[in-house]
Amino acid sequence: MLLRIIHRTRSVYARPVTESHHQVRLMPLTDEDQSCLQFHLTTQPLARVRSFSTPSGNTHHFNIRSPHRQLEITAESLVETRRDNPFEGLNLVTDDWSFYAEDVFQDYAEFLAPTRLVPAHPESARIARVARRKAGASVASFAITLTRLLSHLLTYAPGATSTHTRLDEFLQNRRGVCQDFAHLMLAVCRSQRIPCRYVSGYVYSPPAEAPTHAEQATHAWVECLLPGGVWRGFDPTNDLLANARYVKAHWGRDYADAAPTCGVYRGAADQRLQVEVKVEAVPHPVHEPISLDLTH
Repeated sequence: MLLRIIHRTRSVYARPVTESHHQVRLMPLTDEDQSCLQFHLTTQPLARVRSFSTPSGNTHHFNIRSPHRQLEITAESLVETRRDNPFEGLNLVTDDWSFYAEDVFQDYAEFLAPTRLVPAHPESARIARVARRKAGASVASFAITLTRLLSHLLTYAPGATSTHTRLDEFLQNRRGVCQDFAHLMLAVCRSQRIPCRYVSGYVYSPPAEAPTHAEQATHAWVECLLPGGVWRGFDPTNDLLANARYVKAHWGRDYADAAPTCGVYRGAADQRLQVEVKVEAVPHPVHEPISLDLTH
């Protein structure tokens, strides 16, 4: 599937600001599930954009030193996705929990340790016990069951939480957005010694189908390391396995590692943030040669 993504972020400040420094993690990854064919990043006011790459994704950064009342960041991507059948290769029957032996624990310790946003929590272990009772014998069966369980336990409610909401705060009323759903699933999986990571990206909803949550913004889900050493994605917000409609941009231990945009500035504290995301399928293959454009 070919997907074109336009992501526009606009910050409007109450008074002119200066010395702003920004990082964005909006460029889709290239891995076994997808290939980023085109990427173009622009800023207004214009800025010189630099970038660096890590295994978890690409980060672009820039500075604006002149006074400005508004900042607009636009990222345009063309991505080819390949995971048409998310169940392919999954063991849904046989007990394979022995995969998580001590060497796996040591090799993936960063995806098992608690973080500020995903601390160890008693409720995580309780939810894990419920999911294991309902699931089959395999790890994949547990992850699928947990995905469905969380989608029923939690309520998707934009505005109920913020990017700084901790897990214990979210659990008080169980209302939040995709990052909160993902953080709870991370905590539950880590309580069972399953290495797992937070994924930030996009999800496509065909016009003829009911829209998925977060289709108009960046989305978040969880990738678990399954027996055999493969990472697979699970979306508790929409009760889905990540498939060819999902586009990964960045991953990390939690939201703080994969935040789509972040920055600091000197000036008035008040700002208004607007985010617009459009994901559309490209109906015909692109015939002309495609090059990766990192300039603005």
